[in-house]
Amino acid sequence: MTRRLAFSPNHRSLYITTNKITSLRSLYRWVAPDVPNGAIVIDISRIDSIWKGQLTKRFTLCNDKTMEATSLTIVYYASGNNSNNPNKMETMDFIVPDPTDYMHLVTSLDNLIKLYRVQKQSLGTPLRVLEFYFVEMGKKMDDYMSLNEFCTLCQVLNGPFKTKSDSVGTLYRDLLKKVRKSTQNDVQDLPFWAIVELLKDVEQLSKQVSGLSLVKQDPVSKLWNEILATDPVPDTAKGGNKAPAKVATTLEQEFQARSTISNVAFLSFLRSQQKDFKAQPDHAAEIIKKLKEQVGTSQDLLSLNDEVVDLDEKADDRLDKAKFLSYLMADDNDLFDPTMGEIHDDMTYPLSSYWISSSHDTYLSCESLNEEGLPTQSGGELYMNALSRGVRCLELDVWDSVGPEEEPVISRQEPSPCALTLEVVLKIVRQFVLANPQCYPVLLNIENHCSFKLQEIMAKQLYRILGSIGLLVVPDDSQTTDGKDLLPSPQSMMGKVLVIGKRPDVIKEGARIVNDDYDDENDDFGRFGLVNVKSRNEEEDEELEEMKNGVVIGFDTAGPIRSTDPDPTLTRHTAGELLWMEKSTLESKRIDAANAELEAIRAADQAETAENEMDELIAEVGLTKDQVIAMSTRLNDGNAEPDDPGPLADRSEDEGVEVQEFFADAVEGARDEFSRADADAIKAAEQATSALQELNAATTRLRQAEKNMDQARADERKTINKYQRAAAEARAQREDYDQMQERVLKLKEMLMQMDKSASSAENVVSTAVTEAKISEKRAAETEARAARAAATAAKDRAWADEENHKEEKLEKLATSLHDKMAKATDEIERLRLEMEKAAHSLDKTIEQIKLIENSSQYITETEEAGGEEKKINSPSSAGKTILKHARKVEERETQSSRLKKLSINLTAAENSRRKIQLEFEKRAVEWKEQTNIAAKARKQADKSSQIAEDLAEDAEEEREAANLRRVARERAESNISAKGENRESLKAQLAEAEKQAAQAKLAAKEARMEASRLTHLNDNIDNHEDLKAEVERRKEERDVALQLYENKVTFQKETTNKAAEARRRFDLSEVVYKEAMRNASEVEQSQNAQRHNDRKLIVLYNSATLARKHAEHAFEKARYVQSLVIEQELIVQRARDYKDKTERICEIPTSLARMTFLNTTKYRYWTKSFTLPNTNAHSFAQNVLDKILGQAEKDIRNLTEFTTEHLCRTFPSWKAARADRLNVDPLHQWAMGCQLVALNMTAFDEHVMKSDGRFRYNGSCGYVLKPASLRHVHSISETREKWSIAVLCGSYLPSPISKRTGSFVNPYVKVSMYGSDQKNLHYRTKAVKKNGLNPVWNDEQGFEFVCKVPSMSMLVFSVWDKDPDCPDGFIGAAAMPISCIREGYRSVPLFDRYHTRNGAHAFSSLLVHAQRNAT
Repeated sequence: MTRRLAFSPNHRSLYITTNKITSLRSLYRWVAPDVPNGAIVIDISRIDSIWKGQLTKRFTLCNDKTMEATSLTIVYYASGNNSNNPNKMETMDFIVPDPTDYMHLVTSLDNLIKLYRVQKQSLGTPLRVLEFYFVEMGKKMDDYMSLNEFCTLCQVLNGPFKTKSDSVGTLYRDLLKKVRKSTQNDVQDLPFWAIVELLKDVEQLSKQVSGLSLVKQDPVSKLWNEILATDPVPDTAKGGNKAPAKVATTLEQEFQARSTISNVAFLSFLRSQQKDFKAQPDHAAEIIKKLKEQVGTSQDLLSLNDEVVDLDEKADDRLDKAKFLSYLMADDNDLFDPTMGEIHDDMTYPLSSYWISSSHDTYLSCESLNEEGLPTQSGGELYMNALSRGVRCLELDVWDSVGPEEEPVISRQEPSPCALTLEVVLKIVRQFVLANPQCYPVLLNIENHCSFKLQEIMAKQLYRILGSIGLLVVPDDSQTTDGKDLLPSPQSMMGKVLVIGKRPDVIKEGARIVNDDYDDENDDFGRFGLVNVKSRNEEEDEELEEMKNGVVIGFDTAGPIRSTDPDPTLTRHTAGELLWMEKSTLESKRIDAANAELEAIRAADQAETAENEMDELIAEVGLTKDQVIAMSTRLNDGNAEPDDPGPLADRSEDEGVEVQEFFADAVEGARDEFSRADADAIKAAEQATSALQELNAATTRLRQAEKNMDQARADERKTINKYQRAAAEARAQREDYDQMQERVLKLKEMLMQMDKSASSAENVVSTAVTEAKISEKRAAETEARAARAAATAAKDRAWADEENHKEEKLEKLATSLHDKMAKATDEIERLRLEMEKAAHSLDKTIEQIKLIENSSQYITETEEAGGEEKKINSPSSAGKTILKHARKVEERETQSSRLKKLSINLTAAENSRRKIQLEFEKRAVEWKEQTNIAAKARKQADKSSQIAEDLAEDAEEEREAANLRRVARERAESNISAKGENRESLKAQLAEAEKQAAQAKLAAKEARMEASRLTHLNDNIDNHEDLKAEVERRKEERDVALQLYENKVTFQKETTNKAAEARRRFDLSEVVYKEAMRNASEVEQSQNAQRHNDRKLIVLYNSATLARKHAEHAFEKARYVQSLVIEQELIVQRARDYKDKTERICEIPTSLARMTFLNTTKYRYWTKSFTLPNTNAHSFAQNVLDKILGQAEKDIRNLTEFTTEHLCRTFPSWKAARADRLNVDPLHQWAMGCQLVALNMTAFDEHVMKSDGRFRYNGSCGYVLKPASLRHVHSISETREKWSIAVLCGSYLPSPISKRTGSFVNPYVKVSMYGSDQKNLHYRTKAVKKNGLNPVWNDEQGFEFVCKVPSMSMLVFSVWDKDPDCPDGFIGAAAMPISCIREGYRSVPLFDRYHTRNGAHAFSSLLVHAQRNAT
């Protein structure tokens, strides 16, 4: 789709539309939300980052690499109009055809984003809040806001107001009137700058609506009043402010708002309440200056009525309440110490010394779950999000693709056609590392499911994308490398990528690896039992060289049967074929076992039928079973003749001989033959049963012999393991002894040094005492001289002051005379000027008179008037010229008179000036003389003062020296005392060390003896030839017993057939006998029938006995065949194990092996783990790790010991996962030293919050140095800390994602303390009803807890919305290590579920009071 982009005129928004842009007006028209296909507007403030290249899932599905160089993705936070979750990042992809346009666009976006972020730092919180919500509402900063829109804004801000609150409307309308009056403009809505000020009034109104007394219950107001009352420099203008006639708040609140505190009071607050004892006045002034520079209010509002805004300018060094509240809620006042949020740890330790932020199944998103409630796969955005979040270990499960393109893809199980490609993920990692060259190494944990061909492609992609530009950390394959070398440090791998995977010990062509540690299989102990329980040949099977020891031709219960016959004609079967053959044999034996069991059941039924017939006949004849057994025994033993009536019981003696004689010889012979054949069959059955029992016994003896053989081999392995453990224990004990001995030597050396320094210390004390006395004397003398000099200086200063006073008096008099003389001079000059003017006027008047007198008109008029006297005496009859002449004459007289007067005044002024000048000259001489005298006095006073000051300094120095020598004396004396105490302490420590050394020596000796004994025992271990011979002998016995059994079975079948034939002949003779009996007399028939029944009874008894023997034999045979089935099942299991192992052994390309730095190795047992090179790492599922560590206490120590030099990774168990709990507590794994504790980062829960809080430390770089106790560094155990946390209030809390717009928020705070070695503690505040704008909890009770190990414990704040109709909704949270928190009134900035402070969460925070108490 073709898109068109444009920037808004104010450079604040980016417009994206699919329509042709003819002008900006047309673009604005398409921006309208109600127009179909309208433009998308992205405000610059919402853009998170710019990704270069084709990195998103949309680009992957497009699969067009031709324009990758000019492709980019804008990552932004969707506005409220475009998303239900405003904090969730979305992406928009672009391909710019022209490379020049591409660079211009990228450069412009980068510059605008940087400019906005710089500008944002200068904006106050209210201004940033309104700016954000203006954008949310689709308005520009120069737009006006109506009353309805402002009421909607109050609802969005979660204020406790109804949809159209009267109180909010009143505030709006009052301010609108003042705006109209101020601007002389009849506006209908308020501009942005007025809304900023209106928001402040709404915040105050919010607290009033919530029923809060602002002065008494508001914690900020209470704190402000306390500071205000103790301010040593009160506000001088505070009392001069006149309360307005009409205000919206009370007079006391208005007074508070107008009051200010001084720099001194603020500094006192920092030191006393915030416990910032290092704070200086410059620091407090800097904070105040920074707060005042923030743009939090509109300057245009200052022109409004005084009832709204105070026009008095506040002093630069004073802080008002609004700015103080801004300081309290600012991020700089975070409870989490900002200095801990910088790179704080030493990053030069080995990689195993750090906790590393790790992600499990990074490619899965827990926001969308499948039918089983487990996460589903998402795009590559999750990898960029994880890296931006601080994750530095990413998981990549790599498979062969299923599409036409052969390339490695990322998937949890068998991949889909649209699976994420490995190439995209590697490019994301490359872009992040290049954009952040100072980041510490990114670890790629690759779980390799690929074929050899795809592995080669994987290696090429790794090199092309990362290795070719030097981003890969390649291991050193030189022969000089020691496997026990320490891992490199994060500092040495800065800006690099490190690969974790399978790597052979020796890298060469054809090298093979065993893929035996996939996460899904390590998720449980598996079908083979515990992972550290080993079969007979497992030690040998672990070596790949075992595959060269011969061709496997079959299996027995011990394992594969190999043939070393080099015959090329020998059939070589694959592992799968061998398994199929053994399974076929198992099925055949199972059928034989089923048939044998059916045969036994049929024989048992036949025996039961015969026994029932015998019992019925016994009851009919009237004999007992014992009598029948006795007759049968006599007859079968040959002690009675067939005609002998003795065996017949209860027969009369007078029975006739005729009946016996009736039987023919054939009948009697048949009976005798049947009886003998029947007896032979019974004996044969008994012999066969006896032979079968002997066979079973021989088989049992063979099984016991094999069991003894296995037990001997197990004992051998146990002996070897014991020897290895004993050797390790002996080494450890020897090292402990050496350490103890070294400590004894050090203590002895310290004791000797202390003894040597004891005598010198006494000399030092004596010297110090003498010097202290001398210095004290010199100080007293110097102080006396200084006092005398000070008295002299004071006397001289008084004389100088007196002379100065005289000088000043004369100076004033001379100055006065000089001023008078100047005035007189000015007066003379004035008089002279006036005389000059008067003389000039007189001359001018005389000249005019002359002109008039010489004029013809004057002469004519004079003549006509009869002379001058006439004219003057009769002015009425004089002419004009004569009158004019008369006026000029009169004027001349006046001017002459004035000139004379001025002359007199000038003379008087000159005389006066002359007198003043004489007086001034006289006083000037006196002044000059006095000045010399005063200068001399001042010089003398200065000299005396200088002498006094010098002597005072000398006295002070001498006094300081005396004090120092006194302190030195006291220290020397205390040093002697301390040395005595230390000497006694050293003696005690030496005695204890010698005792421990002796014990360690004894333990080392015992361990060495035990190791020697086990070594001797190990050397004497034979090859179990006697047990092998026993097994072979038992096999021969079983074969003999089997042959005997088969012979007896054959003989039994022959005798059984003979007995059946005799029975047939006897039955035939019996028919003849019955026919003869019918022809006899009734008495003879009765007697003969009785005798016949007796004989028949004996035959039935013998038949039942034989049938029972057959049944017992059948059951014995069934048990034997079932034992063969059990044996074959074990053989099939061995074949299946062999097949699984051979399938896991695969060849790895040398190019991929050389780029793999860390080798993942499956855990077997700790003794073997400790022998592994440091580049080997273990992975454990959480439930498996729990079971391993639950076997013995020492396993925990073994794990901690292993992680000091090796990496260990743990991950959640998918088998134990639930949709609401996909992670486990990481604190316990961290406490055992595990570095890579992988979590599902998209599954928001308290465990992810702990991880976010843990890695806020150390600059959020993803690496945190483990405590010294987990690095085998000698360290002092941490001190227990007792804390009290009180939640006071909140600010600008957003609504939960699931909350319906317009609904009220009822927030409450949950505070949790999680410790690795103690019970988790939780505390919860009450819920504030219907106020998320500025809720006040004012929690007086607080949350008190004692933390045993602060560096290993986490403090978590989470804010929730109490909703009676549905589960409580999450608002925001913050987590931090307890070792990083600060005391005082602190803010807790809240993060969203993605651990970002974007959108509405950029302003939300809590105010708490934290206090450390004595434990």
